[in-house]
Amino acid sequence: MERIALYIQVLLMHTFMLSLLEIDYFGQVYLVALVLSKAQARYILERFWQSKEGLEGLEYLLAYGWNDELWSDEDRVKWNADFIDQSPILANIPTVLYRRCLHVCLLNKKAMEWIHRDDYWNELQERSYVKTDSFGRLNGLHVEKAAFLVQKYLPSPTIEERALKVDCAMRYLSSLGITSVQTNDTDDAWKVYHYLLWNHSQEKDLCVRVYLTFMWEEVFDSDTFQPRQLKAKDLPEYLWPKRTGVGNAYLRWGRLKLFVDGSLGAKTAALLQPYQNEQDNYGILLMDKEECTRKITVAYQNGWQCETHAIGDRAVEMTSEIYANVTCANQRPVLTHAQLISQASLQYMKQSGTIANIQPSFLSSDYPWIESRIGAERISFAYAWKTISDFGILLSGGSDAPVEDASPWKGIYAAIERKDEQKEPHPDGWHSEERLSLEMALSLYTENAAIAEYSEQEKGQLKIGYYADMLLLLEEKLFIRKRIFLITLLLWNNLSLHNGQVEPMMKWIGRIGGGFSNRWIHKTRPCKRIDAASFGTQTILKTTLHKNTKNIGLPLSSCLRRFSFCTMSTNKESSVDQLTSALLEQDERVRNMRLQNCQHEELDLEEERLKELHRKLNQLLKETGAASVDDSEMQTNFPREALEGLLKRRFFIAPSFEIYGGVAGLYDYGPPGTAVKNNIIQLWRQHFVVEENMLELEGSCLTPDIVLRASGHVDKFSDMLVKDIETGDCFRADHLLKEQLNKLLQDSNLSVEKRELAETTLTTIDEIDLDEMAKQLKHWKVCSPETGNRLSDPYPFNLMFQTSIGPTGLLPGFLRPETAQGIFVNFRRLLDYQGDKLPFACAQIGTAFRNEIAPRSGLLRVREFTQAEIEHFVHPERKEHPKIEKVCQVKVRLFPRRSQLTTRQAVSMTIREALEQRIIDNETLGYFIARTQLFALKIGLDIHKIRFRQHLQHEMAHYAKDCWDLEVESSYGWIECAGLADRACYDLQNHSEKSHVDLTAFEVFPEKKQMEVWVAEFNKGVLGKTFRHEAAPIMKTIDALSEVEKQNLQRCLEKEGSISVSVQDKQYNLTKDMVCFKKVTKSLSGQSYYPSVIEPSFGIGRLLYCVWEHNFYIRSGDDEQRAVLSLPAMVAPYKCTVLPLSKNVVFQTLITQVGEKLTRLGIQHKVDESGVSIGKRYARADELGIPLAITIDFDSLQDGSVTLRERDSTKQVRGSVDEIIQEVNLLSDGKAEWKDVMQRHPIFEANST
Repeated sequence: MERIALYIQVLLMHTFMLSLLEIDYFGQVYLVALVLSKAQARYILERFWQSKEGLEGLEYLLAYGWNDELWSDEDRVKWNADFIDQSPILANIPTVLYRRCLHVCLLNKKAMEWIHRDDYWNELQERSYVKTDSFGRLNGLHVEKAAFLVQKYLPSPTIEERALKVDCAMRYLSSLGITSVQTNDTDDAWKVYHYLLWNHSQEKDLCVRVYLTFMWEEVFDSDTFQPRQLKAKDLPEYLWPKRTGVGNAYLRWGRLKLFVDGSLGAKTAALLQPYQNEQDNYGILLMDKEECTRKITVAYQNGWQCETHAIGDRAVEMTSEIYANVTCANQRPVLTHAQLISQASLQYMKQSGTIANIQPSFLSSDYPWIESRIGAERISFAYAWKTISDFGILLSGGSDAPVEDASPWKGIYAAIERKDEQKEPHPDGWHSEERLSLEMALSLYTENAAIAEYSEQEKGQLKIGYYADMLLLLEEKLFIRKRIFLITLLLWNNLSLHNGQVEPMMKWIGRIGGGFSNRWIHKTRPCKRIDAASFGTQTILKTTLHKNTKNIGLPLSSCLRRFSFCTMSTNKESSVDQLTSALLEQDERVRNMRLQNCQHEELDLEEERLKELHRKLNQLLKETGAASVDDSEMQTNFPREALEGLLKRRFFIAPSFEIYGGVAGLYDYGPPGTAVKNNIIQLWRQHFVVEENMLELEGSCLTPDIVLRASGHVDKFSDMLVKDIETGDCFRADHLLKEQLNKLLQDSNLSVEKRELAETTLTTIDEIDLDEMAKQLKHWKVCSPETGNRLSDPYPFNLMFQTSIGPTGLLPGFLRPETAQGIFVNFRRLLDYQGDKLPFACAQIGTAFRNEIAPRSGLLRVREFTQAEIEHFVHPERKEHPKIEKVCQVKVRLFPRRSQLTTRQAVSMTIREALEQRIIDNETLGYFIARTQLFALKIGLDIHKIRFRQHLQHEMAHYAKDCWDLEVESSYGWIECAGLADRACYDLQNHSEKSHVDLTAFEVFPEKKQMEVWVAEFNKGVLGKTFRHEAAPIMKTIDALSEVEKQNLQRCLEKEGSISVSVQDKQYNLTKDMVCFKKVTKSLSGQSYYPSVIEPSFGIGRLLYCVWEHNFYIRSGDDEQRAVLSLPAMVAPYKCTVLPLSKNVVFQTLITQVGEKLTRLGIQHKVDESGVSIGKRYARADELGIPLAITIDFDSLQDGSVTLRERDSTKQVRGSVDEIIQEVNLLSDGKAEWKDVMQRHPIFEANST
């Protein structure tokens, strides 16, 4: 279909995200049931009489919306069951009429007979919630719990009936520009949304994204506080497991909601002081503090976000205090309503990071009577939105529909104006000091609402990688102050609501204006993501951002943006959109399979599919010219040759055995290089080992073959190698193929077909196996780069240096490729040393060796290098860290999987936010990420040039839970300098199985537990006859397997009829008649388990080189002698240099005295007495990275004073020898800054000497 473009100037903003009470109720109120809005009580019966034809034959009648605040005193008095039964129609129909707040309902006698069964009273328990008249008779009024229970005891509609109501409500919400809702539907509402999602249309989506909140009691048993059992098989796969955040783009598990009090309208909101003129009425607390605390704690422990309904100041204060005391790093507590607050509650909310979910449209309805409820003294604490916001508490917005109109425009208007459409109660607004700005009011329903549901990385703003859920406002200004609220919406598809009826329409532009009339309502839809090419041609919207935002008066970062755009056909998604969506779904599928511990074969198959999708997406992005995740400005702008020349000239490093021609991949460190390296190692040891109270060991560099065979290095630690047929020179096959393809792509005469094939091959080169590599080398005619000779077929080359241990040569071994294995094999001794207590960490710093085929990039890829590794052993199900609060506010630059696949841009967030959004898997991993960043900054890396990149699912080993790399930007691109991985229990389990030494830990339970465990039952007769003396080790190996492994083996037995077991590298096939696995209940006092391992691993050489790059610059002018290494004092090879003004011997005594004093303080220093000018000696010191210089001149001989020069500013101060040395000591230890020194001492100008 040919694209049709319409060019217009618009305001473009993100669609709204709305917090509702229930969509299910909402569907009934607005589109199904009878609504009682502003009618006086005496007219309500007339309204029913007018509708008598529609009411005849009803099983029951359910209506909503009566508001006794609008009634006369006479009507309020007679509002009871007898009054309703005066109607001849209603007297014979069970009738339930809900007040507008839904906290009160009125039942007629028929309804009470129907509802008031024994099970209703048993569940209600507190009969005071059902009101009586002066004679003690039930008058039909039910409040709070009694009102909520009424709905439960009405006949349940079918899924199809509920789906019809919900779908109608969603269409109405969508027409208001709402594409996301946070809704508190009950009674297995997820089944309704799942039904709509998969049965409603061919598109398999909803017109509104749903963040589904549950009542706490739906998920947990109120008596036992244990989760209600809902087996995984009862849930669709995309909703595994059941906890906050799980789901897909349209339906996600949301929060657990607790009702703490009632409503102000019903006088049941819990207050600190009694209601006005009712000295004994403090409202109702629906649960006490202890019960509320326990429920929130249980919810947190099971991975749920919590939301509490709290309106009165007593309920708000109690709830916010509980949130502050029951902390959990993975939670963003939500306090809904907060209509009346106290000073204490503000403190608690800020302390816990509570989000205040407010409903601004309440104010328009409540202001006429609120003072009569709470009195004038407390009014300043009512609906105090700006006060809450100014206190640093995040506000998100909702409507509480169907209690109020769902329109976010009404909420925005009320938040800004604080009055109704008739400018009541005051033209400037009710308590106008609490008005919110336009930007803040809009953020309630966009950015802040996204934060409240952990989705700020995908919606709430208009950014690449976010959902393209947009509104187009054709008017350039919103004249809210003048009550001209004119908004034009662009219809995105062919559905619209006209006067409440769904009608097909052609593309049409209509208006909502003057008093919020919804006469013409349009349907919007949530769209797919804005991909990295959103400003190209393959998108729904082609947009060009304008910098001029004067006519809306908002900064560019606002959720409002000024755009020039053209609309395009949306009948077909772009290929990038489709692939990205498929890739994200597959990535989530693989993640869930890892969580479910699926069998390796199934997981491998799904990972292959993920790899294939990733290859296709990379190819497509390359074709569209999208930014690469590896793009780096330093690759083109950094003067690498100048730095590397400096490093070699000043002997920081030099090629090893240089006088014999050198050996590739081997480097020697000169005096300054050794000093810098040792300083970094010492800082690492202080930062991690000392401050974290870790153990440290030093293991052997020589490692027997059996150890590295158990770890997998012997079989898998290899690259593909090719040889020059004539000369025997060796090359990495993938490097040669990549170079050949890049060379071909530079040829302008290359055919289109070959160009496409070459680009496809380039994107898949890292996934090519051995056979395919051989084919590709031949197809592209790759030859030796130096001679042009033919190459051999590729073959795997193990990257470890092989050797033999001992004179016989019978014990094969290797130089260790990493230091970690030395820690794993000593785990049993370390655990004993630690007193059998977990968690604990052990560190090791040492040399590792890798026989790189083609070492390159200086220190970044070498054959011998220094590693610093930590193995943090922790219980696999308890990965909390006791010191997480100390780093939770550390802001880190993360590059999570989702960003790599969508925006291709890193995002900055705190560790707390990353844990709450479950971007980082667990607290311990998050803690070490924060500590790693702090260490990186301490040694001198630029915070703007580091990021933590999360491994994609297919990049991780099958056993890994989560992996992140500290990547540092350099002139070679983004370089992995450290890896932080949750390795689960893979290493300990493998070494335990291969060595037959128990490497488990033992957990003692406080009291015995009845636990279900998987056990193996052997037919020893058949086993012994088949395997003879080998039967015993087979059974021992099987008994040592984990619970999950035994369960998987039983599945395999049932499916295949046999299983394969490996014992000492030999495979044995066992059939059903030899073994089976059963789940039995045992009384246990404790259990053994393999600890999980969190492993931060650092490459010291890579860090060192990146520190040099980040701190190298040329001082103004291009003279090479002005090169500067701006190293931090704690890293610099020398803390200061001592420089006499000249070689005159008269300075010698003072030079010696200064040197001795520096040495006694342990300050590394260098004396330069050469005859060159003082300026050149300053330049020499700058090249070495020496931060400070003490200069001795002729004045020094007279008064004992010297000057102190700072490297980067070149400023100097003057003082006595002792004063200056003390300043050097403080600066070297990081206890003082140069600006402080300049304030304490007079500035020295060179021409004053």
